[in-house]
Amino acid sequence: MSSTTNGSRLTIPGPADLPPRSAGGGVPANLTLPNGLTLCLQSKTMIPAANYVVEEIFVEGQYTRKGFEIGESDTIVDVGANMGIFALWAAPQVPNGRIIAIEPIPDLAACLRASLGRNAIGNVSLVEKALGSPSSKIELSYYPGFNIISHRSDFRRPAYARAKMYLKNLSTWSTPKRLKVDCTSIGRLLDDHEVDRVDFLKIDCEGGEYDIVKNTGLRDWRRIDRLVIEFHEYHKSHNHLQLVQVLKNNGFEVDLDLHPINYRLMKFGTMWGKRLAR
Repeated sequence: MSSTTNGSRLTIPGPADLPPRSAGGGVPANLTLPNGLTLCLQSKTMIPAANYVVEEIFVEGQYTRKGFEIGESDTIVDVGANMGIFALWAAPQVPNGRIIAIEPIPDLAACLRASLGRNAIGNVSLVEKALGSPSSKIELSYYPGFNIISHRSDFRRPAYARAKMYLKNLSTWSTPKRLKVDCTSIGRLLDDHEVDRVDFLKIDCEGGEYDIVKNTGLRDWRRIDRLVIEFHEYHKSHNHLQLVQVLKNNGFEVDLDLHPINYRLMKFGTMWGKRLAR
């Protein structure tokens, strides 16, 4: 059985197509993405969040920008892989390259793992950790009813953002869960996967970008050519200009995409960085 939801086709899969069920249960479902690949979801309650991200990436071109085109042999690091929609968008574009996808929340990592198997994708490696201070642990708040806004438990989303997401997804909203996850650093991640050069680094981890940037050394920045960071200011110590300065100090030219209303009400924006010279 199938139907269409916001440009993506919903199917109710057979048992062989499904990711393992989460502890919360639910009826699994698959979405056919605009590029023809299948996104495996643990629960139909994930569909609104999945469609939101599909719209951003496939329709609005969130990661499409002049000078940041993806090449067929590129190495991509996807920090905050979530359900794996970015990885499924990028994987066909790098048939001779590779993607390292980082997602610490088991329910979300299970979706990506199932999707990789369902689509017979062999150029994506999944790492079930957070990035930050190596060999440490952090506590995350995970929202099963709208699973794309997970963040560290000591962070707080702006009131407008909380109200908007709650009202927009009232039918699937549920109390957030807390879980502790292991961390590693970009440097250790690249060493473990024997990566000398990252062509494209994508970071979207709801405020975790500050710890990631702080724990990245000069040697590791020099391995990165281009990056995009969706920044958030969910803690009193957060200021996106800190990130900009670190990137500039490490040899990147930085452009900001900052919508005044979104930044004022929801405290987020995007920065694009390109290494000036290798």
